[in-house]
Amino acid sequence: MGAIGDWLLGKLKWLLVIAAIGGPVSAFIGRQDVDRVNTVLAKGVDGEATIVSAVRKKGRKSGTSYYVNLAWKDASGGARTAEDVRVSNKMAGILFRNDRIVVDRVKIKYLADQPEKDGLVLTDDAKEEIELDRFMMYGGAIAGLVGLLGCAFVFGLFGKLRAKPNEALAGGPRTGDGPA
Repeated sequence: MGAIGDWLLGKLKWLLVIAAIGGPVSAFIGRQDVDRVNTVLAKGVDGEATIVSAVRKKGRKSGTSYYVNLAWKDASGGARTAEDVRVSNKMAGILFRNDRIVVDRVKIKYLADQPEKDGLVLTDDAKEEIELDRFMMYGGAIAGLVGLLGCAFVFGLFGKLRAKPNEALAGGPRTGDGPA
């Protein structure tokens, strides 16, 4: 293999190691969020929140993300808030037009005993959130599996794929240069 092939193989090894580690981490995070959303939907209290403000964040490579700050009154009349609640692009298309908030109230479900955004779900956006988290969960699991299998193949962890010493050299005649 030439210098370019060795360089590519080195990069591939690192990519496989990152996939083997990062894939399961991504799957775990996706699973945790799916469980969180399902718990809030099952046990949460229905409510209606006012969008206090919104932020659009543009990443260099990650695209555009939308976040809202919400305020509402809980069942006992106490004021509650949640900041930086992520909104899907589909929901953002409904809530915002030309950098303006056009829908100022949203349906929510929240857990009374959990503060802020961890115990909050936008009811109309829950399906999109679960789909994104499931994609993260399954995609992470697949990336982790590909990473593990690829590492096993590339690093030669399978017994049959390991390089065998050259038997012709090992059993060849000795020269007088070394100890007998």
